[in-house]
Amino acid sequence: MNINLEDIFEVVEEPEHSKNVLLSFQEKYNIDSEELYLFYQQNGINYEELPATEDDFKSWIHHFIIFKENGGDPWELKESDI
Repeated sequence: MNINLEDIFEVVEEPEHSKNVLLSFQEKYNIDSEELYLFYQQNGINYEELPATEDDFKSWIHHFIIFKENGGDPWELKESDI
């Protein structure tokens, strides 16, 4: 049996994939990703304090971390005209 990993996993290019996810959340909730993450780090904000769902909030934080770890520049997120 020949298994192709692309049939099991979604292969994405980073940081571009996470950037697109972050821009989508920024447009949906009108909140800057970097500001959200910094506030989350410093003040322990959680999804209950935002208009975001729990799943969106967790995904948003996750994708911001992945974006940064893969060389993403937060300034690129500010070009989205929030």
